[in-house]
Amino acid sequence: MNAKDKYFDQLQERIKNHPGKPIFDALQVYGASLNFLFGNCNQLRQLLHVLEDPKDPINFTGFDNRQQRQNLFDETNRHFHNFLTSITTLVDHTRHLMKRDFVKKDHQQEYQIAVKTNFASDPLAQFLQDFRNYITHYAIPSIGFTKQFGSTLADSKPGELYVDLAHLEKRFNWSAPGRMFIEQNKPKIPMLKLVDDYEMKARGFTDEFMALFRKHRGQELNEVVFLMQESNDLWTNMIGEM
Repeated sequence: MNAKDKYFDQLQERIKNHPGKPIFDALQVYGASLNFLFGNCNQLRQLLHVLEDPKDPINFTGFDNRQQRQNLFDETNRHFHNFLTSITTLVDHTRHLMKRDFVKKDHQQEYQIAVKTNFASDPLAQFLQDFRNYITHYAIPSIGFTKQFGSTLADSKPGELYVDLAHLEKRFNWSAPGRMFIEQNKPKIPMLKLVDDYEMKARGFTDEFMALFRKHRGQELNEVVFLMQESNDLWTNMIGEM
């Protein structure tokens, strides 16, 4: 074994045993969960933009197109379900991460304050978490479409796909903030507004979440990232010499 090979093996061992490695790995899982959420947001948003486009040739109101309309609503509900499920996935992964041994008490306390401020009593956040359970265990929500047709295609206004809030089952175990959200927004709410508002909230919280990790464990993270970059550079150099 030459000197470079030996040093490369030493780097791998240092990375493996570095206290920043489990933190780095946990944040990678958190990042993957974020990608699930934001990816589902983007896919649902793209579908909604197509369906709500006033220049789109689909006529939702035509009797002959009722099966096509139902198919599109089913596809919208499928993407909406994925969006709601990814919210729960991110919440669960984040809770698990914050129970790890490397999260100290003061870090945990600051995290809890951030969660309480952003989500715990927020009607939108609680409604969407409740809604995921509603769809998974109770019923598929009713969605509808409104569109103003002008005398010409150019005069037509953008359509709007909405979630019917007025007919959600009241006997379902809604949280107090979730029930408040329903009452404040009945009879219906644009689906695109739900997606955009929650994504903005999630991105804001993510900035706070990562800032807390940089504050409390930034040194360990910087050190292990530096070692990993050195390892990658050395490996690239070694491959180039073969």
